[in-house]
Amino acid sequence: MDLYRKFGGQFDHRASVNVSQKFELESILKEILNQVKPQVAAQKGDRARRRTKTDSGENNKIREELRQHLKGKRYFLVIDDVWSASAWEEIRNCLPSDEARSIIIVTTRFQAVASICIRDKNDLLHKVEHLHDKESKILLEESVSESKHSTKDKGLINPTENILKLCNGLPLVIVTLAGLVACRRDKFDKQWEDISKFLPQQLVNCHTPEGVKKILNYCYNELPGDLRTCSLYLSVFPKAHKISRKRLTRRWIAEGFVSEKHGQSIEELAESYFNQLIRRKILRPVEHNNNGKVKTCQVHDMVLEYIIAKSSEENFITVVGGHWLMPTPRNKVRRLSLHSTDLKHVKETTSRINLSHLRSLTVFGNLSQLKDISIELE
Repeated sequence: MDLYRKFGGQFDHRASVNVSQKFELESILKEILNQVKPQVAAQKGDRARRRTKTDSGENNKIREELRQHLKGKRYFLVIDDVWSASAWEEIRNCLPSDEARSIIIVTTRFQAVASICIRDKNDLLHKVEHLHDKESKILLEESVSESKHSTKDKGLINPTENILKLCNGLPLVIVTLAGLVACRRDKFDKQWEDISKFLPQQLVNCHTPEGVKKILNYCYNELPGDLRTCSLYLSVFPKAHKISRKRLTRRWIAEGFVSEKHGQSIEELAESYFNQLIRRKILRPVEHNNNGKVKTCQVHDMVLEYIIAKSSEENFITVVGGHWLMPTPRNKVRRLSLHSTDLKHVKETTSRINLSHLRSLTVFGNLSQLKDISIELE
């Protein structure tokens, strides 16, 4: 978030955390505490961090320690993607009352949650408006130009009112469709009229989150088979995780998603797949190398949410923990990704699923916790 990067340094303490659908209060508090007082984790070590998850006395200690550390200090907190009013109330009750003009920014998809955050005259509610037609057109044209292999025919871009109306000023929809049309010039023949006619009628005026998912589903189905597989693999990574290009392409190769063709080596082909996902706006560049190549990238929250749901539906990757509630798989799990540091939750979930056909295990967080978990592979 630009505000966090720009102004965070002007405060005594700052922290930014993601809440999302799967709310775990103690994990959120620990993350805030580790950011505002990073030496705590180093001093107490892994053993102390594990204990805070299982001991209720330690849980209360974290809340009190956070209050005491922030009390009387000027702090800047970003609480991102809050799904319920109760989640925000629990977090707020763990923070000290504002005595030093601190700032807390809460983001949410829901009007009801936003309204709950307003308590007095100093609290402000900002509703993010959709882009105006002119802004939408500029973003659309720029996104197509960025996604194309060459720039020699930029002047042929001519978005019509129909396509702008379809996007309804939603940036995610705009860049997603721009990535689609730029990479499928064979189908859309360089004319925006083609895509507005080709899109199924039920996608028109999709302004709700469910409508956006329909657009994402349409764009996903337009992917070539190899790219679909590589995009599904993105569900192995947690929300807001910075993904290394080298790590991602090597994992694709290790999983057997990439095979030599058209005289290209598997490494060259994996790089090609990565670049195509960048052009299609499925991956967003975060950092670049000195030579201009993408070093790390991220997946937009709603895109990742869609990919994780699709991956679960196809039993491609099973995610335990993380930010979204996912059903326990009924079939044999092939790839398992642990996003949670809640040992109890991990143990309960893994005990209910069939791991006899497990091909790969990915763990995010504290790796030393694995020794406390017994995973039956049969």
